[in-house]
Amino acid sequence: VEMFNGSTNIEAERVLMALEREGCQGYILDLRGNPGGYTNAARDLCSKFLPEHSLIASLVDKNGQSEKTIYTYRNNHQAKPMAVLIDGQTASAAEITAGALRAHKAAFLVGSPSFGKNSSQKIYNFEFPPGETSACKVTYTHYKTPDNLDLGKSGLAPDYTIPAPFGRRYLPKQDRQLQKAFELLQKKLS
Repeated sequence: VEMFNGSTNIEAERVLMALEREGCQGYILDLRGNPGGYTNAARDLCSKFLPEHSLIASLVDKNGQSEKTIYTYRNNHQAKPMAVLIDGQTASAAEITAGALRAHKAAFLVGSPSFGKNSSQKIYNFEFPPGETSACKVTYTHYKTPDNLDLGKSGLAPDYTIPAPFGRRYLPKQDRQLQKAFELLQKKLS
């Protein structure tokens, strides 16, 4: 998943259906280099792997008071072992997804520590200067994972740390993080 946007849910559903038709026994979800995006897209993706009404994240204000909680909706897919690949560019909605899947023991994390972006913004459009449209982005809450981890303080530490050059991609057979995730999934399946 390269970004969490309006098409993430449809694209993920299409891929999952194809994998299930082929008898897939486990998943590797690659969130490396993913800057995040819409919180709703994170909820949609988590809903494919977690039971209905599973907590995804809590939005808390500057005083630590909960403003909103995000839960999954109905899941139409069977649970399967899963690895999630993360790195220093995994941020925001991608971190929410990885953190929720791990907190609910639906996945383990492989790679390097995530970015650590935990804030949520609202965009307010207004007319300024007169006759032109401008926008103001205001940070109003931050996220906590279902296991109460504040992503902004530390990001996500992988369960299996496999260093890799920042931002570099390899062919699958040369990708040490991908190979480690595959090896660990094979152990879980045997």
